Amino acid sequence: MYRLGWGEWGVFMQFQVNTSEGPLVFERQFVPKGKLVIRQGDKGSEAYLIQSGEVTVYSEADGKRTVLGALGAGEIFGEMALFNEGRRAASVEVDEDCSLIVITRKILEEKIKRSDPTIQAIVRMAIRRLDEKNKNISGHTH
Repeated sequence: MYRLGWGEWGVFMQFQVNTSEGPLVFERQFVPKGKLVIRQGDKGSEAYLIQSGEVTVYSEADGKRTVLGALGAGEIFGEMALFNEGRRAASVEVDEDCSLIVITRKILEEKIKRSDPTIQAIVRMAIRRLDEKNKNISGHTH
């Protein structure tokens, strides 16, 4: 199943992957150069897999912009939103037109649920540690 439409940044397409547990619906978005995909401080519930293009990840504090990295095809950003209800720790701006696959919390939860219990425990521990590191980087401690 495919569905084309017009979204916030431009064209998007939804496609369905059938699994033994039922269908999972993915969305692909095409985002032009110069657009923000994620804004620091906003709530988020999805991550993005870059199929093509490039983005810059940065944070802002006291009017100062700090570049945290540049990402390209095959890399994922916004992943912490899949694990917590917090605010985005950084902004992500498109440097080169991007084709992105949207990964929702529901899709990730389904994939984790189907994995081995040991993998589930490792993922939970890694999430907790990443969340702590992100809070320390952004100046927020427990």
